[in-house]
Amino acid sequence: MENKQPQDPKQIAMGCTIILVLALILFFSFKSCFSTKETELSQEEIQERKEKRLKMNAITFTQECVKEKLKSPLSAKFTVDLSHVTILNDTLYAINSYVDSQNSFGAKIRTKFITTITIAKSGDYYRCDEVIFIK
Repeated sequence: MENKQPQDPKQIAMGCTIILVLALILFFSFKSCFSTKETELSQEEIQERKEKRLKMNAITFTQECVKEKLKSPLSAKFTVDLSHVTILNDTLYAINSYVDSQNSFGAKIRTKFITTITIAKSGDYYRCDEVIFIK
């Protein structure tokens, strides 16, 4: 049989305190790894993402507008990036860029275009206001 020695209450309290402190350190260390502060975005970052999304929609819709005017829309290769899009107001966009496509003779030509389009705030409707080709 084992002899059990009575334990000192101060030692028990000290052991519990050490365990509690270690648990708190572990908890806060683990929590900091998944902190929402790192994933929170500033208002500027939110605005930049929104603007990028709007410009990408404008590019997609513009390509459809331009294709409607081409002789060979399936041959169209666009040179458009976000820097080619100007947001005029919350629904109106101007896009200034190039498209390479086949003409009626089958030759591939590069044509500069300027478009203005209106996109509904919901993003599910657009209208081609103007498509101008510059040769």
